[in-house]
Amino acid sequence: MSASQLVFLTSLVAIIRGLFTFRPEKKTRNRIAGLIDVLLLGAVAYGVIYYFKHRDEVAFYLNREMVREWLQNNVGTFVFGLASLVLIIAFRVALSKEWDAPFLKGVFEWLDPFMMAGTIALILITYFVRTYYIPSESMEPTLLVHDYIIVAKPFLLRLFHDYPPVRGDIVVFHPPLPGETREYIKRVVGLPGESLFVHDEKVFINGKPLSEPYVKAPPDYQFGPLSIPQNNYIVFGDNRRNSEDSHAWREAGGEPFLDVKEIEGRAVLIFLPLGRVRILHD
Repeated sequence: MSASQLVFLTSLVAIIRGLFTFRPEKKTRNRIAGLIDVLLLGAVAYGVIYYFKHRDEVAFYLNREMVREWLQNNVGTFVFGLASLVLIIAFRVALSKEWDAPFLKGVFEWLDPFMMAGTIALILITYFVRTYYIPSESMEPTLLVHDYIIVAKPFLLRLFHDYPPVRGDIVVFHPPLPGETREYIKRVVGLPGESLFVHDEKVFINGKPLSEPYVKAPPDYQFGPLSIPQNNYIVFGDNRRNSEDSHAWREAGGEPFLDVKEIEGRAVLIFLPLGRVRILHD
């Protein structure tokens, strides 16, 4: 769990529990609510300290392109969080003005299961599955620009004994490129311990040509031969002639190998547009 994820969850728990531990008829909080508020203040303080220590990094992430990409990949989280914040502020204002407390208490009780269900769903989205927006043509024809997909995270995949990745899996990851902050999505082609060579418009694994019916066009470059280290992979886009993948990373100052630790998850489902809904992994 990263520091940012910890702060996010702490803040979320503080907001939700602070909402439901407030007693309208007594206008007092119990000890649990007080403790959670302390945690919330700690989370806010952490955010302030982080900002002053990493101003340049924060400024980079707040540029228009990064904000747009974040919203595309976290639209569900953003909408739920915004709606929760509006509800909490509205009810806190109502309680402070001593409006109809019994009515508000009834509203609290009515919203309780929905808010808790939303919280559980948010935790699932954060730690078990997530969404990802396809920004480029590198995975055509399998994935098209403007597709939205569901990505299963490694923790969930391990529960079903479906991790680490195998050949053919489509994975989201942090590329081994200096200064690159975007996440990439490519297909796993070379596995740990294998020898890979790309020539004559074909991929050869341990000297044998690989059948790849999913590619848009065969590669028009030569790559390798090379031996893949343990816990590393070679990944290519299905649109081989228009993909910044393992074959191009060395020229960009990185290494051609993708470490398993950098994999964020595996693509399992296209869910938008509705006309393209389909499972990506059987």
